[in-house]
Amino acid sequence: MSALYQNENMLKTLSEAFGPSGYEDAVAALIAEYVQESADAYCRDKLGNLIFKVCGGGPGYHAENPTRVMIAGHMDEIGMMVRRISDEGCLYFALIGEIDVRALCGRRVRVMGKNGEIPGVIATKAIHLQSAQERRETVPVNKLYIDIGAESKEEAEELAPVGSFATFDSDFYAFGQDGRQYKGKAFGGRSGCAAMVAVMQRLHEQGKLLPFDLYFAFTKCGEIGLSAGGVAANGIDPDYAIVLDAIESADYDGVPEGKRICSLGQGAVIPYLDPGTIYDRSFVDFAFSVSELYGVPVQGSNRLAGGSDARVLQSVGTGIRTMSIQLPVRNRLSASCVAMASDCAAVENLLYSMLTNWKMN
Repeated sequence: MSALYQNENMLKTLSEAFGPSGYEDAVAALIAEYVQESADAYCRDKLGNLIFKVCGGGPGYHAENPTRVMIAGHMDEIGMMVRRISDEGCLYFALIGEIDVRALCGRRVRVMGKNGEIPGVIATKAIHLQSAQERRETVPVNKLYIDIGAESKEEAEELAPVGSFATFDSDFYAFGQDGRQYKGKAFGGRSGCAAMVAVMQRLHEQGKLLPFDLYFAFTKCGEIGLSAGGVAANGIDPDYAIVLDAIESADYDGVPEGKRICSLGQGAVIPYLDPGTIYDRSFVDFAFSVSELYGVPVQGSNRLAGGSDARVLQSVGTGIRTMSIQLPVRNRLSASCVAMASDCAAVENLLYSMLTNWKMN
């Protein structure tokens, strides 16, 4: 385990869990197990969001009308759903979320069948059978299929019928000097979930009483833009919200500096705006001031990238003052996300430092 991030094992467990959008129950069960003793109350709303409450107290807490702070992070990941089965037992699929089709052929996958997980491989027509034009073009998703070893349509239907979910079969591991980099899947949501769990545990272990009621909302379907965080916020009615997510860094070899969004190893990202969102400036300034005061490495983002529940959260009810803390990640929407251990620690430490040194009003 890297000394740079103490919660590496938890991130590994969450990263490797099966949980494409719409099928997050296994991830929710893991999170509930991690934090069952760290919250004062919890619920699962009708949509399936998992919400934990940590009651405030002590100086500055107004029991008759407490300030409410919400931390949101999505549990789901990109994946696939079986939409058709051929006579030969091949599973043709639709994509769940945004996935680069060019990186799919030959990938190992896990299909959630009738009786549990089934290993499979994404395949297409062999290259020596393709026409010259087919070889020049990216294989469209409707020409890709999952091979689960079935020899007929009937056998495949018995194992994994239409509507079955699938996701990448991708191991988590540390690499680079002193294991400072991580490779795994689902970093977009699970890195934020890991930080939220870790902060809940730290608050509980240290007996911290905060001047507000704190809600941790582990939300569904973030990768397909369902904005389940907005549903959770409608139930919580928070005054402030911090959205945890990952951001594609684009700091690849050969990409000019001006086109890079952020950089791995430079700390948590605090954006001023994202597509559809301009974050509360005083909230963002507070985050930067906390990072400077407590020595937490942070960086801004140079370009717009992606989006998050924040664009919906801001306009829930009478409005929510919102900001975001994001983990820089390479290959975010793939089976092989890459992140830095030190950046994972920075996201967690910034969130914890902000909550325990609250100066917003």
